[in-house]
Amino acid sequence: MTTRNIPKAQQLQETLDRLNEDLLSLSDEIWLNIDHNDTEAMREGVAFKEKYNDKLEAFARLSQEMADFFSDVQRFDVEDGPEMQGSLEPDQARIIASLDKETPHRIDEDFRYKRPHAMILQGVAYDNLRTWKAVYHAVITHLQRLDSDRYLQLPDAKCSQSKRGAIYIGSTPKGMRVPEEGAGGLYFEVNQSATLLQKNIRRLLAYFSIPETEIAIYLREDRDA
Repeated sequence: MTTRNIPKAQQLQETLDRLNEDLLSLSDEIWLNIDHNDTEAMREGVAFKEKYNDKLEAFARLSQEMADFFSDVQRFDVEDGPEMQGSLEPDQARIIASLDKETPHRIDEDFRYKRPHAMILQGVAYDNLRTWKAVYHAVITHLQRLDSDRYLQLPDAKCSQSKRGAIYIGSTPKGMRVPEEGAGGLYFEVNQSATLLQKNIRRLLAYFSIPETEIAIYLREDRDA
């Protein structure tokens, strides 16, 4: 296998991640557009949503299998391969100066069907963030480096699960649909729409007592739904 195959594998993985994020965003919209005051319409809407959820979960499982495969592909020549998403650049000043020419976006904005490409968190620049999952990974990495002790306590924090008991962060992958292992042996649910990932980032910032003014998101693509 040659090194020219490696960037293609990363590109395909990013395409799958972006498609999955769009499908999850559409799922949110389907639910919001069900007429909950019309019993018959609500039954039909819920039935359709259940079918959609089944298809979405099947796609998420397949995407995860492909992600594992692409990860193996990229191991063949890591020296000449693409840079890992969310990695820190050595020349922070250069990246920040470049981003200053663009429009920074607040973390509380609507990011549905919008694409990121960079982030500045507490003065640290992260680029090559082509999906919201990559942004989430970068935030997690930053927080682990910031305070590893508090980071390891995340599974016991309120921000690690929803009000309905859905687990977003845990010491095991149990209860998660598509878990990914992070530093310290913690697992993170990554099969989420841009909106849910955004909410989780805001919860994490609050948990680490970081003001939301300390994070700026930069977009590379802004499409209408």
